[in-house]
Amino acid sequence: MKHNINILVLCLLAVASCAKVTVDQDGGPMAFSVGEGQDTRALANFSDKMESDGQKFGVYATKSGAQVFKNQPQSVTYYSSTPVGWFYYGHESYVDGSKEYETWNRGSTYKFRAWYPYKYSPHTTSSSDLLTFDGFSLFVDNLDLMVAYEERVPSSQGTGAVEMTFHHALAAVQFKVQYKDGVKPADAVDYVTSAWLSGVCATGTFAFGKVSSSDAADKMQWIVSTPGSRKLHEWTPASGTDKPFYVPGNATDPAVDVYAESSDPGYVFVIPQTLGSEAAFNFTTKASGSAVFTAQLPGNEWECGKKYTYTISVSASGIEVEVSIKPWEELASGWDVFI
Repeated sequence: MKHNINILVLCLLAVASCAKVTVDQDGGPMAFSVGEGQDTRALANFSDKMESDGQKFGVYATKSGAQVFKNQPQSVTYYSSTPVGWFYYGHESYVDGSKEYETWNRGSTYKFRAWYPYKYSPHTTSSSDLLTFDGFSLFVDNLDLMVAYEERVPSSQGTGAVEMTFHHALAAVQFKVQYKDGVKPADAVDYVTSAWLSGVCATGTFAFGKVSSSDAADKMQWIVSTPGSRKLHEWTPASGTDKPFYVPGNATDPAVDVYAESSDPGYVFVIPQTLGSEAAFNFTTKASGSAVFTAQLPGNEWECGKKYTYTISVSASGIEVEVSIKPWEELASGWDVFI
């Protein structure tokens, strides 16, 4: 009996020396991963990929209603150096071997509600049931806000890494300008000299989760302000970077992607909203001088996680607008919805 007790003590000491574990019954270490395809590189000016060194998301977590982490919300950071992955109590503890982490309670039900990027903080009343972002403004917070929600019951779903599948809270729009076929000689060319959006809401409040008891746990909702007079996504070309457009059929791609930079497609962020009759894309050209072309935006709504490509054809009598709609994640999908 004495020998058995000594062996037990030695085993406990060995476990204690390997890890600083927040003991919670019989579960394994809690870890995170990010769903495939969570990448913000599809938009011009935004080169960050979620799984790149130093990227962070924030998370609120509960187990049967009780707080999971020492401090909430908890930041979760990606490290590309060994060991590679997402860490919430510091990468250093894994490098030095102390390995500090939370453990699973197999008898609990867990909720994880997260957002990215971490630098944009939700309202202090947020929780694992509801994230609220007050006063979001594209004039200030021109970033790819994404959110994720997962539940886990370890007793039936196991204790593997929690895969957080993030979804875009915003919509993305792209504008292409070309001549209408047949209205100019095949070699005709003009240049976009400025562009901006008008008549759309650029500020609002975003809620993710249960605003009311009947809402789905992953419901996304925007409450937007009245459109102001300030120009949104105002653009003028840098020196030597004029953007030419042509007649369809020309050997060169006829349409200019106005907001594109280098090889990135020219998508810009917009807040999901119902569009009024005043919603428009405005631009000037080298040939038109100070005259402004105003393209009313067809369709009546921008939705979370959707990409809208507007193709604007210029003629002597005016302009025509066509829009295609795709899910944000399906950059190379084989179908379009045209309005």
